Amino acid sequence: MIRRTDVDSSHQDRWILISQVEHARLSGVLAETWGQPPFAPLEPRDEVVAGVLHHDDGWSAWEVAPKVDAQSGSPLDFTEMPMADSLAIWRESIASAEKIGPLPAYMVSGHFSALLRRFSSRWQSDAAASTLAQGFLDQQAERQAHWLDLRCAGRDREACRGEADRAVAWLQMFDALSLWFCCAARSEPETVEPPGGPTLTLRPTASACQLVVSPWPFAVSRLELTAVGRAIAVAHYANPSDLATAAAEPVVLRWELTPA
Repeated sequence: MIRRTDVDSSHQDRWILISQVEHARLSGVLAETWGQPPFAPLEPRDEVVAGVLHHDDGWSAWEVAPKVDAQSGSPLDFTEMPMADSLAIWRESIASAEKIGPLPAYMVSGHFSALLRRFSSRWQSDAAASTLAQGFLDQQAERQAHWLDLRCAGRDREACRGEADRAVAWLQMFDALSLWFCCAARSEPETVEPPGGPTLTLRPTASACQLVVSPWPFAVSRLELTAVGRAIAVAHYANPSDLATAAAEPVVLRWELTPA
């Protein structure tokens, strides 16, 4: 779950809670509309889009009753999850992707393995967390080899693996873009390095929800994006039940992207 700090129309602090599944849907919209030169197209498109769209499916059950931090009483953001909870959710996401096919499974597994390695400083000093993390990485390395065997049978193994690794990179990019939109209101430009093509720049205008994009990477003349969440008061929530029953207001975040 994403916990976004915000203020309401009365300038009162609030949190906007956005489901990881909703964030993944936004990632999928970005992937579905990608495809304008000079950027490389997604290949194989349908499988890559499916992997992006479903990469956080494992959050569905957890988000029915989100947990709170025992000390602060704040709803747990996805960056604050206990290791065991994160790994269980990731495994569920990978299992969901495997039902689609070996490439989406490889993508989602590779994505979460890369995240775990990138933030290794958070767990390397904790023996119990290190054991869990290394077990996950070892298991996923074996599973990734299996999915490559399935996908690459009868094909050039090196070229097939290159295609699969680019698909992981596409997922990482669309995931990062969606999180950039969802996690906070933006006033500064953001640059992104796609797997194929030049550096992409997103530049907010006077309105944080209107952005110009250069070069234009989408196969439409303009792109409207939304993310649905719920707004609650900033408060100390003693337990998940308090959070679940808190007064909440539906919120729709909107962005309009246009070429520079």
